[in-house]
Amino acid sequence: MTGLDQRKNTTIAWFADNGFGKLKGVGANDVRVSFETAFAEISEEEAKSEFDSYRDDVVAYIDGDRKDLKGKYFLLGESAKYHPNCKRLFESDSYKSDMFLLFAIFSANEVHDFQTETVNLWLAGSVPDASVTGKRLAEKTKGWHKARIGNKIHIFRAIVAGVINEGSKVGGQGEFITIDFGRRTALPTHWRNGRSITPAITNEGVQKFLDHFQYAIRQKMCGMVEIDVIEAALMRWEKVKTDVPLKGEELEKAKAEGKSTTREAMVYPPLMIKDMNVDREYTETLALWLEKSLKQALILKSKQSTEVPIYAIGGGTHLPKIRPMLKKFGVIVNHSDPVFANALSGFQYFFHGKEAPMKTFSEITAPKTKSKSSSSPKPKQATEKEVDEITDESEAPDQATDQSTESTIDVAGEDAA
Repeated sequence: MTGLDQRKNTTIAWFADNGFGKLKGVGANDVRVSFETAFAEISEEEAKSEFDSYRDDVVAYIDGDRKDLKGKYFLLGESAKYHPNCKRLFESDSYKSDMFLLFAIFSANEVHDFQTETVNLWLAGSVPDASVTGKRLAEKTKGWHKARIGNKIHIFRAIVAGVINEGSKVGGQGEFITIDFGRRTALPTHWRNGRSITPAITNEGVQKFLDHFQYAIRQKMCGMVEIDVIEAALMRWEKVKTDVPLKGEELEKAKAEGKSTTREAMVYPPLMIKDMNVDREYTETLALWLEKSLKQALILKSKQSTEVPIYAIGGGTHLPKIRPMLKKFGVIVNHSDPVFANALSGFQYFFHGKEAPMKTFSEITAPKTKSKSSSSPKPKQATEKEVDEITDESEAPDQATDQSTESTIDVAGEDAA
């Protein structure tokens, strides 16, 4: 653990939102990170890079309360997508709960770059169904953990503040409806005081839109265009400054005053894919897909006796031209970055203006090694392997009982997101 401060410890508050393709992490002072939810268990040899150093995208669990992880190495994020052992968090409820600890450690370190030996993690997260996953997630995350990230070994002391359903805090504590535009689904949910009332799932996610758009392009071009080519074109498609003609009263007033009949505006240029203008196909396909995706949310809204707002969140809200269409349906995009809306609202709910429970952290200590029964008439000589294990345990610094250690606290305060 060379180079790490052993006298001080770092305390951070961290909220992790596990989406279909990306995990979004949020900390104090609007710190954010997003990366792939892919992971792969690998060998120690694979965990090393050049000159026998360890890769920065690998978390090695050395020891701690998660005995099932002891001695294992995990490749996390983008690199794991291409490993033959690749798994994704969304594939299983057990993955979401059992791997939350490693992803929280990895994502928080991405932005904080821990420089102290001991790190106190004050964690919270969201999952599709907290009643199914929440309790197990908390049990598998809390406690004492010794892990290596790259070439740094840290002692992590983790407390789980809570686990909530995805989207349940986007509209605060009142009554509202969310429509989460994800890759696979557009998920409308009716919330009242943080509890879902009538969730409904459609299969009209962003992937469905891309499939329809791909078909429309194929009909026009009489040939196939790959989805990744379409996505790349949409990523590059941005508004440009141009002169647009005035209309109606604005036009008449400009003429009467002898002023310019145009004004500067930011507009999307024609969408070109393989040198062909597919702007019309895009706009028509987007409008049809959006209408289908919003159907369940609009039905939920129509059944309410009082006005209930609909908030749009998720990656689909970044599709070009979608915001004006959402507005026509009365759907609100109330976050500057709807992709992080769930994580930001969850962080606000659990941590904003609250102090870290330092006393509770101090009570988290390293797991005690089990002593062998003294009633045995002939104590067996410890093997070389057992000696190594006991030495490793005894060398782990139990800073929890050291009242002289200082703490660098990075938790939600007045500047928190």
